[in-house]
Amino acid sequence: MCCFSLQDLRQVEKTTKKTFRLLFHLLTIADSRKFVSISQKDIAEAIEMDRTSVSLALKDIKNHGIIQSPRT
Repeated sequence: MCCFSLQDLRQVEKTTKKTFRLLFHLLTIADSRKFVSISQKDIAEAIEMDRTSVSLALKDIKNHGIIQSPRT
């Protein structure tokens, strides 16, 4: 589960296409409270990306403060 802050998106300057692809996928499946509960494996399958790339992209957007995860 994660929480989004779209205002933080403007902080992202040198983000990869894969990171944006992952972020936009999460935004499309987020509920009205902006929460998503999905595994990295499910994300990878949905956007046809390898799990390592998903992990790196999640780390990137977490570091930018765009998403928060209960797991650290």
